[in-house]
Amino acid sequence: MATPAAKPHQHPHQDQHQHQHPDNAAIAEESAAIYPDTNEGRPTPDEIAVEAYHLYMGRGGSDGQDMDDWLEAERRLSEERRHKA
Repeated sequence: MATPAAKPHQHPHQDQHQHQHPDNAAIAEESAAIYPDTNEGRPTPDEIAVEAYHLYMGRGGSDGQDMDDWLEAERRLSEERRHKA
């Protein structure tokens, strides 16, 4: 009768738990829940993207100004939040 081959040493829970890194939206949501007053001044990347898209469409959808649209959207949203605070 053959003895089973020895397995390399593994942590007992190694196969059960794979390390999953949360995405930015999940981190921002959790952070906002824990520290609600610290996130009010900074718009999220999703909010900036939506505002930048509105700027892009407002120009008729002309390409080549994506960075300008992003920065302007971020500036507008940040300014709105400062005025609300």
